[in-house]
Amino acid sequence: MKKYTSKIIFYGVAALVLGLAVVFMYISWVNKNPDIIKVATFSSVAEMQALLDEGADVNETNRYEQTALIYAAYNGRLEMVEALISAGAEVNALSTKGETPLLIAVQEGHGDVADLLIRRGADVSVKTLEGDDGGGSPLLVLAARQGHIDAVSVLIGAGVDVNAKDSFGQTPLIWAAWKGYSGIVEILIEGNSDIDAVNERGLTPLMAASEHGYALITDKLIEAGAPLDTLDLAGETALVKALKGGSTVGHKKTVFMLREAGAAEAST
Repeated sequence: MKKYTSKIIFYGVAALVLGLAVVFMYISWVNKNPDIIKVATFSSVAEMQALLDEGADVNETNRYEQTALIYAAYNGRLEMVEALISAGAEVNALSTKGETPLLIAVQEGHGDVADLLIRRGADVSVKTLEGDDGGGSPLLVLAARQGHIDAVSVLIGAGVDVNAKDSFGQTPLIWAAWKGYSGIVEILIEGNSDIDAVNERGLTPLMAASEHGYALITDKLIEAGAPLDTLDLAGETALVKALKGGSTVGHKKTVFMLREAGAAEAST
């Protein structure tokens, strides 16, 4: 009984500490941001309009030079984004973290917000800051890597380069194939993405899908004419990667599809 009582006390204290930490973080956030950012994040468009009527600066920033529009875009608040832009918010505002409203909307998967921002003049050529997560990523690479299909569709519709690469040489199609996003793969293929593209390791979209046993994506790429026997820098083909990738049902189906399509049995 004492054992269970101790556990209850421990978890209760842990929950209390966590709760206090969240409250502290919220208070800290509130204290560090101007009223216009708070309203853009939590309040209504009517309250925002009232604040602007009182003379608030629509482009006022916090210490990271983030604006109310960046926060509204981050939270997917379409009507708030539209109201801020109509009030003169800078659609290409840039924070010290390298964020713009459009980049943030794409990152968070808010396709409707991204579409509005682009129509109102947002720069589609911005990239993420360099970093270990695929830094230097064009917007379409970011959207594909995150699995945000609506944002992918919006960006392709806006005419961005479907074969743009990040600092690792990864195209949107390679990322989508690697992550298993079949819907995005289909959209990118329809958008004339290069199915022969390779990253800095010589990896093709077909290799990326095969290695992870994504049979549906493998099938789509084969049907689109992806080269079967390309070698990466390690001297491996898509079939070799599928064979080495694992023994899941997906891997077995992938191996079968590649063999049926005439893929080489081994590296050459």
